[in-house]
Amino acid sequence: MKYKSWLGEYKSWLSVWFAYTLGFVGLAFALVVILERHTGMPLRFTKSISYDIKIKFAKEQLAKKQYDTLIVGSSMALNNIDAEVLEASDAVTRALNLSSWGMATSECLQLLQMLDLSEIKYVVHAAQYFDYVGELDKVLDERELERYFQGRWTYKTYFQNISRLPQNLWDYFDLGNEYGDSRTQAYLGFDESGGVNFERDGFLINKRKWEEIPPISATPVGDDYFRHLLAMQQFLSEKDIQLVVITPPFRENLLAQSAEFRQFFFAHKDYLEHLSRTRGFVYVDAHDKLGLNDQFFVDASHLDAKGAHRMSELVVEAVEHSEVTTIMEL
Repeated sequence: MKYKSWLGEYKSWLSVWFAYTLGFVGLAFALVVILERHTGMPLRFTKSISYDIKIKFAKEQLAKKQYDTLIVGSSMALNNIDAEVLEASDAVTRALNLSSWGMATSECLQLLQMLDLSEIKYVVHAAQYFDYVGELDKVLDERELERYFQGRWTYKTYFQNISRLPQNLWDYFDLGNEYGDSRTQAYLGFDESGGVNFERDGFLINKRKWEEIPPISATPVGDDYFRHLLAMQQFLSEKDIQLVVITPPFRENLLAQSAEFRQFFFAHKDYLEHLSRTRGFVYVDAHDKLGLNDQFFVDASHLDAKGAHRMSELVVEAVEHSEVTTIMEL
């Protein structure tokens, strides 16, 4: 009796509280949907703003156009490849750059496995030595992301984004500040193909990144070091897609500073060449082929637009001669 009396006393209050809560959640859900569908604010599938913005960009582009070439990788592919150069060739019709900051080879494979690759002829993977050994770091719900790419509702992710709405709004409005300056590596103003090529004039060189040599993995160079790349090659070969792997140039002045690092750097390139011959992917040693000096770099391994153009020409050469196992045979 006391319970019924208490319930009766607070029933109207609970109804109002429930109505306000439901209304707030509904409005917040609607706001997330409106912002994601009608502004540049992405759904947050991961902790990486660069990756989430690229996911939104890729979904929109894949819904509008058909592509025969995908570019995947970290900023080594985001900034160092010019899709227009690829599209000007006879081999590539349309290229889409799916790369984002810090995207390891394992994460590139994960993304490729969630996409419809039925029209894809080439996958271009530009990676530096530190990209190959990274494990899956961008925690995401693969089923939700697959649904998103298919244009289906991702209710779970929309509701999850309600709790992150304040931070998402902060990131979105910060895009024009922290991520909106084309003179820095943080720039996320993708071109029509999804890439970002840096114009050297006026670029704000970061002294630390200019002199920085990223750490060497404790994993010895061998099949285990490149296991994610080998898994990518196996996955793509089963779909009759040609994989093109590129080692971007690294500043020679830094290589000259450490005999140990120089030995490791060349050892990892030599092993990639070996794998290309035995596993059947195309390998482009852009460091050796281009021999670029400092005027083409904006830091240790990021190229300016001119450097990206020259590296992309090597990719075209590799794709056009993809029946040859490695470009160094040309």
